[in-house]
Amino acid sequence: MEEESMETLIETSADTLGEDGGEEKENETLMESEYQDATAATDTTANLTLEESITSDTPVKRKRGRPPLSANKGNPTPKKTRQVSVSAATDGELYTSIVEGRSALQTVVSEWVERYQGDQEAGLLEIIQFFVRCCGCQAEISLSNFRHQEATDIIRTITENFDEDGFDYPLILSGPLYKKFKSNYCEFVERLVIETGDIIYDEYMLDTLVKWLIGLSDSEVRAFRHTSTLACLKLVTGLVHLVVSLASEIDNTQRQLETEKRKSGGRQAIGKLKKLEEALALSQSQLSEIHDIMNNLFTSVFIRRYRDTRPEVRAICIAEIGVWMLRCSSRFLSDNYLKYVGWTLSDKSGEVRLQALQALLALYSVPDLVPHLELFTTKFKDRIVSMKTDKDDTIASTAISLCTLLFSLDMLDADDCVELCQLVHLENRVLGRAAGKFAVRYIFCDEIVTKTRGRPSKNQKRPTNAQIKLKELVNFYIESDIHKHAEYMVDSVWGHTDLLKDWKNMIEVLTSSSCPIELSQKEEVVAIELMARAAERACGSFTVLKGVGNKMLNAKEKRAMETDKHTMATALIPVLPQLLVKYGTNPECAINLCCIVKQFDLEVYVEIRGQKLLEDLLSELKSLVLQHTSQEVLNEISTCYCHLLDPDFTLHSVVDLSFNQLVDELVSIFDRYMENIDDIPLNDDDNDDVYNFGTTLQRLLALFKQIDITKKLSFDKFHKLVEFGVDESATDILVIPSMNCDSLFLLWFLKEAESHSPPDRDTIRSIRTSMEKVITICSDLLKLGSPAVQQESFVILCDLLMLFAKQLACKEELISLVYVPSSSLQTSLCDYVTERVFNEGDLEDDPTTDEEAFAQAARLNERRLLLAGYLKLVVYSVVEARSSVAVLGQYIKFYYDYGDLLRHAFTKLREADSKSTVWYKTVLQVLQEQYTSLQLDNTTNGIDYCSTEWANLKDLAHRIALTTGFDLVKIRHSIVHIHFEGIKFALQTREEEEEKEDEGVSVPENLSFLEVLAGFSFRLLDADKQGTNGVRGFLESRLEDNYSMGLHEVVGSAKWESLSHYVTSLKPGGEDAQEQAAGVPKKRGRPPKRKILEDGPTALKSLKPNEE
Repeated sequence: MEEESMETLIETSADTLGEDGGEEKENETLMESEYQDATAATDTTANLTLEESITSDTPVKRKRGRPPLSANKGNPTPKKTRQVSVSAATDGELYTSIVEGRSALQTVVSEWVERYQGDQEAGLLEIIQFFVRCCGCQAEISLSNFRHQEATDIIRTITENFDEDGFDYPLILSGPLYKKFKSNYCEFVERLVIETGDIIYDEYMLDTLVKWLIGLSDSEVRAFRHTSTLACLKLVTGLVHLVVSLASEIDNTQRQLETEKRKSGGRQAIGKLKKLEEALALSQSQLSEIHDIMNNLFTSVFIRRYRDTRPEVRAICIAEIGVWMLRCSSRFLSDNYLKYVGWTLSDKSGEVRLQALQALLALYSVPDLVPHLELFTTKFKDRIVSMKTDKDDTIASTAISLCTLLFSLDMLDADDCVELCQLVHLENRVLGRAAGKFAVRYIFCDEIVTKTRGRPSKNQKRPTNAQIKLKELVNFYIESDIHKHAEYMVDSVWGHTDLLKDWKNMIEVLTSSSCPIELSQKEEVVAIELMARAAERACGSFTVLKGVGNKMLNAKEKRAMETDKHTMATALIPVLPQLLVKYGTNPECAINLCCIVKQFDLEVYVEIRGQKLLEDLLSELKSLVLQHTSQEVLNEISTCYCHLLDPDFTLHSVVDLSFNQLVDELVSIFDRYMENIDDIPLNDDDNDDVYNFGTTLQRLLALFKQIDITKKLSFDKFHKLVEFGVDESATDILVIPSMNCDSLFLLWFLKEAESHSPPDRDTIRSIRTSMEKVITICSDLLKLGSPAVQQESFVILCDLLMLFAKQLACKEELISLVYVPSSSLQTSLCDYVTERVFNEGDLEDDPTTDEEAFAQAARLNERRLLLAGYLKLVVYSVVEARSSVAVLGQYIKFYYDYGDLLRHAFTKLREADSKSTVWYKTVLQVLQEQYTSLQLDNTTNGIDYCSTEWANLKDLAHRIALTTGFDLVKIRHSIVHIHFEGIKFALQTREEEEEKEDEGVSVPENLSFLEVLAGFSFRLLDADKQGTNGVRGFLESRLEDNYSMGLHEVVGSAKWESLSHYVTSLKPGGEDAQEQAAGVPKKRGRPPKRKILEDGPTALKSLKPNEE
């Protein structure tokens, strides 16, 4: 047999897996034709015997290699001591034992061995019948056929009479009955080889069984091929076990023999020496015979089936060869076998790729086997590393685990390590955690830690290993520079190192002046951020990441989380005030330290008697409020106060007192400025009093968002400041916070009213009055204010209109608070969106730097939020849909920026409209206004039907039609109305239109609108297209009434080309044609039965509009 080196074989790519390897060139034939992708079935001729079914004696062409064997041909006459009847009942008992798994498989095998020893033919027929039954076939093989017919003839007959349509075979069936079938089946086949004793060497049982299984594995029927291939591979696995045992016996016998031979002549036991030689010869003979059978199975089954058309067959081949390499490395762990695993790393099926990775993972885990994998690693390492980005998460995580193992064996390049470490920042939690294990080993490897440690000076304290690792982790995050979400990295490495749970170490590095590890300012900021994210992770208040879902924690996990949370609070509560003093001036550090406060179990203050610590924390928080002006910092401190003001907290009174003192101090500053407001130049941004006044408003606003302080504030004072913004007599830093405070008054008032049942009438009237004031002043600012004030006014209006919409009518006491926006307000909102959102001015230029790209993306995101706020009003009918026509008409022009929002709005608008009246009228108005606008822009020469604008208009109709879903019956009325009203618009007559004579008849000015309307034709049912009462009939009637012409008179005319195009779109087409027109892929299989429409076209009588 010719041997080929790995260097030669490796050149074969994954696409050439069908080519023959060097060692099997003599035995392997060409790949069979594409196998039918069907499931196995229960044979309808369950009681049919082969004596009745075999009618052809056509000889079968023999394959090269070992000749086929019949029951008697080419074999010694089997031993017969007594006749045993093999019936379907006996076979059924064996099959039932495997399916149900009630009996021990060792007992099942032993009982079969006894029956086989009683009658070899009957016993072998029983086991063959068992394998046929496991394929899902009920055909019964008679003893007569088994004796006199070739195995290939019998298998061909079984295949021809097997009906596989519509049924599954046991190996792929699910459910309680078959859940253990595969494991029992595999174990039974292995035990059939291992525990049958010497009968496998009788040159009858195993040879005949192998011949039958090879024949079944060559079948074109998936059930036979899959089941028998698995049996053949498991036979090899069992034989591998025997090979290992025999090899061990041969080694022991060889040592005993050599020991005996080394004895002097007088001490040698001739009889023992002879027995040892006979035992050695017997074991070697048995080993040779097993090797022959294994070679036969490998070349006849594995070589063909590892490239089978079915992925499940390829997967079991790779899984089993991995087992062989692991158990019998001396024979299988060579390049001639490893190449199959390497090739299938590029298999198109994820199941096969996963099995290949798992096989390699098991091999690399055994240190003694690694030297045999060096050449394989050199050739396939790049492919393994590239699989970290596989589309299947399980495969990608397995590939990362394999790379982690390769790194521990020093088989990865530095560039590969860096790429793998970056995966800890992934949103996908499965991949992130797999990469976290690799990153921990890479970042904290001995070489890096030793290099960082260095040699301390004489008087310098040596840093601990934990301190060095913390600094390395901080530097890794800084150098990665992937994004600013440290929670992803923290979650990835959380389960692989206790470094982020070592609060004492982090505190010492950040607070101790005698710590031997010195951090730069940037490193300190990152270290505090990692500590904050670690605190969130320990408390479970972590963002749900992709690949996790809403997994419920078990009791053990909950107890562990509670322990981590308590440990974290106990460690950080004493030092948090000190950290705020040291790092509170940095806004980023202040935000992260406040995040830690929100994770505390407040009762820990009581447990450790930490009232003084709580007072110190409140004092520092108050200082931060008076020190910072950043709205982000103030908002975080506000949420921190909200957490500390828990009414169930034992020390709630301490927090409440401190918070009220802070609010009173801010309110006193605010009142002082309001008293002297006439002396302050409110429109001067550079004035110190204006700046201080504005920062006070920002602080009050931040606290007001989280906590109800309406009793300490005055609505009229804030509203007075807002009024200054109408004539721009006050700067934006005063007007915008005051507007937000006005709207927050309404929110807290409404919440208070809803908490009382029934609410006080005076309170309701007061809320109504305040609400009308805010909406009125915001409506004025939407037109007269500065750009920033206009935008804030728009946002507040959208929020308040949603808050005081018709849903309040559910409570009778709150009906008077329902606010319906006026037509002028609806128009103002639409005009603002049109001017502000659909403005291409600062979005057209391509950014040249990263800063410009980020700024452009921020502007686009801001506009998308404004558009989403307005579309929400449209979808929930807060504003009339017809007032939003100018916005909805921008669907195509701004498709790439806002197409998803507008498409969703069209869909939700249709779903929210139970009668679909508003929806179809809105759609028609959108199309008609776009069409009219195009006409006005081309008054001189008419519409250019080759222009981009005309193509966009037709595309707009088609895309709106695609938002109607797949249930044509449900949208039937709306689509028909769109066609009826569209036809009326296209064929209307006008007195002032220019006469265009065509056989004495004027051509409608809007006739080309029918081409736009044709975009909805594929949404019509066939019954609605044709007939007197269908769309075509309505078209004929309108043409007759308005122009006294029949449809046949104008179709084909050049002047009426648009009408001809529309009529063509109304031709009946099947459901498949409609779906293809809509861009829906055609489904395979039997088409569904058509739903018969009641009365056919006459069902449209109620839809036909009244013509007056």
